[in-house]
Amino acid sequence: MGRFWFTLRESNIHILPVLHERVEFADAVRLALAEISPSTVAVELPASLEAQVLRAVARLPQVSVLLYESSRGEPLYLPVAPADPLVEALRWGMERGRRVRCVDVDIDAPMLWQERLPDPYAALRLGHRGLYEALVDHGGFAEAHPLDRLREQGMALRVRRLAQQGGRVLLVCGMAHAGRILEDLGRCLPEPMDRLER
Repeated sequence: MGRFWFTLRESNIHILPVLHERVEFADAVRLALAEISPSTVAVELPASLEAQVLRAVARLPQVSVLLYESSRGEPLYLPVAPADPLVEALRWGMERGRRVRCVDVDIDAPMLWQERLPDPYAALRLGHRGLYEALVDHGGFAEAHPLDRLREQGMALRVRRLAQQGGRVLLVCGMAHAGRILEDLGRCLPEPMDRLER
């Protein structure tokens, strides 16, 4: 069957599509990082929360929950736990002295897309690539919300800038975004208008 994980790739940029908060994909991240050994690890978390996220990752294995407010005063929660593939990517990078970046756009809203997927065990049966391709081929991803497109374009722009600094870049992001981010890497994109820090 070969290796479990796979990436989409454009030049020195690797995009590893994952299911959020699933330990099976945290393991795929660990395996991919060991083989690719990128100089930069980027993840689909808001750039505005990078300092707080990195402090929480440094506290592992203790679980942290970041609490912040939307512009409307609504509470937003971000759990930082070792079983999450994005957290595993940051942990790996920090432990090895690699550049780590949160590259998502802060849209001031909770996750817009809910994963309507089978048990992540399907990834073990089909393989990482097999699950991703089955979801792409059979409409497993809903049409992108306009705010998701804003986020994807912002992530593509930020990852492309990181890649221009040299070395391999690995972006770990949700499966629903990976293909569109790959396509956006080749486009001229506007600077995202988002909150720069919290």
